[in-house]
Amino acid sequence: MRTIPVRLWALAALSGVLQVLPFPIAGPVPLWRTAFCWVALTPLLMALLDRSSTGAPISIRQAAALSYLTGCIWYLGNCYWIYQTMHLYGGLAKATSAGILILFCLYLGLYHALFGALVGAFRRSGLSRDAVLLLTPVAWVAASKSKTIILLSVNLSM
Repeated sequence: MRTIPVRLWALAALSGVLQVLPFPIAGPVPLWRTAFCWVALTPLLMALLDRSSTGAPISIRQAAALSYLTGCIWYLGNCYWIYQTMHLYGGLAKATSAGILILFCLYLGLYHALFGALVGAFRRSGLSRDAVLLLTPVAWVAASKSKTIILLSVNLSM
């Protein structure tokens, strides 16, 4: 991962923060924050379509790593309530509750990593940037549907 420039990591982190803004923390969301949902993935897409420090398009593994960072930040900001639920209502220690939140975010960040890997695969296949951008919604829905299928299979097995 040494060949990923710092600016690409910064773009991925910015995208994670921007994805948190449209979601309510307590009460209704102010109108100005809802506008971020339209541009939240833009920094991540810029990072995924950029080049590594070697000058080649980033690899599938690098695209997955950048997207994984975005996903972990997004879930950490959006699922903050898990800490409070585990600590206040579950009676768990603060450190244990924080650990559960972090593990939860690390797990759910894998769906963003799957999205990044798909976009990276599209990019490495020789498609133009425009073609990759046209296929990006397909990758996003495929990653989202994989989450739904996994959750359904877990629920059905219980």
